[in-house]
Amino acid sequence: MSSVVDLILGLPAWLVLTLVTVMPALEASMFLGLVFPGEVAILVGGVVAHAGGLPLWAVIAAAVVGATAGDQVGYLLGRRYGHALLDRLPAGFVGAASLRSLESRLGLGSEALTAAVLLILVVFAVRRHRARRPRPTSA
Repeated sequence: MSSVVDLILGLPAWLVLTLVTVMPALEASMFLGLVFPGEVAILVGGVVAHAGGLPLWAVIAAAVVGATAGDQVGYLLGRRYGHALLDRLPAGFVGAASLRSLESRLGLGSEALTAAVLLILVVFAVRRHRARRPRPTSA
């Protein structure tokens, strides 16, 4: 086990930062996460930062840039090729025609769906925060 840790700690800083940026990007955009999760590269970056090989802020910044870029590339690929790929799926899977029908029935664009998801996340975060606050006790 210590040989694995020594190997990780011996990696050059530029390679660690490259992996921390590229792996989450490929995980989000190219489904590489099915084989090798991007979180593993981020954990390796954290281990190297803890050992003093890199500043923690650089690892965090590289992970954020990689994950954000991967999400954007995945979104753009899905927007451009998504319906065509869904049309090629075998019968029994959801096709592009079903998705278009759902979109037209809902009458919502992507902006409205994004806003709805963000609103739901905010509501859950507020409720969770309120549940953690200590309640005043009566004397």
